[in-house]
Amino acid sequence: MAGLFRRKRFWLAAALGVAILIYTIQQANLPVFIYKLRNIHLWWTALVLVCSTASYLFIGTVLHRLLQMSDQPLKFTTVMQISMIPCTLTYLMALGGLSGVAAKVYMLSK
Repeated sequence: MAGLFRRKRFWLAAALGVAILIYTIQQANLPVFIYKLRNIHLWWTALVLVCSTASYLFIGTVLHRLLQMSDQPLKFTTVMQISMIPCTLTYLMALGGLSGVAAKVYMLSK
């Protein structure tokens, strides 16, 4: 019974998310967005990608060192996966970081 409730809650959240995405796209001024998208400077785009990659690497490195110091070492690749998913969830969900923290705690507990 609990599994059925979780699945229903998941699909309800997914449907709500898709509905909000569709509403946002309908309300957006797409011609202006496409114009701005075409005028992006490649240098700044590359710099943003490099900085965000460095940010993820630093977050993963800090978590890796904290786990080493607490005598629970994990492989660096595993720690990077654990740190990347919560960061991405926090950016996408915008719930004050709660979803990212919950995902990190869940993944570390496994």
